[in-house]
Amino acid sequence: MTLWLAYGADDGGARVCLMNGNILQEQSLFSDVGAALGTDRARGRITVRIGGTAPQAVPVRALPDIADAVPTATQETPPDALSGWARLRISGVLASRPNWDGVVVDVTDQTTHWIHVSAAEIVSFQGFATGRLITALGGAEKADADAADQTRSRPERLAAHLHAASLGGDARALTGHLIGAEIAAAKPYWLGQEVIVLDQAQSLAQILQSQGAMAETAAPQGMLEHGLAAFAQTAGFSR
Repeated sequence: MTLWLAYGADDGGARVCLMNGNILQEQSLFSDVGAALGTDRARGRITVRIGGTAPQAVPVRALPDIADAVPTATQETPPDALSGWARLRISGVLASRPNWDGVVVDVTDQTTHWIHVSAAEIVSFQGFATGRLITALGGAEKADADAADQTRSRPERLAAHLHAASLGGDARALTGHLIGAEIAAAKPYWLGQEVIVLDQAQSLAQILQSQGAMAETAAPQGMLEHGLAAFAQTAGFSR
């Protein structure tokens, strides 16, 4: 099997995945891409750039048919961009569920993307700055379900709900109100769709389930590993 390295900007730094064929050997975060490529383990390996190359516009296959990069996916309306790491996580979902169509919700500390997937293609997506707002306002990791339901039902009262939660020092309510507003805005994506939420906290999936949505969770790291393995097979690195 081929020794190779997937690298690219992620989480304010650079992520590096050291691979032996389709097996993830080690994963690390560095301050920047230069530092990532300067490590001894990176030298002499085939490198695959995750993002940082010419982007691809949707609709686009979740897993690219090139062997040296996973480009960012872009969209004109609404203007948005989906990282190469997110594409790998989506590819991991598809690898673990052949012929699956639905919506993948990719949750990070900064942004949540709702991604419509059909016939192994990313059809459209919508991003939300919910993670950044939770951090900025001092929200909790777990959300208050009642607060989420209040704002989902009355999203125009979001600012008032956040003010009340802030005065009361209720961090879980802050998070709940923000997630409720996101779920209200994302309704065209989840209504009547199978939804897979990539999020360890599980709050978003639980709130969706309380609204009757067909939602389940999957581990982001596990889906990334599945996606890297699928890329290795497509690129011929697993032989």
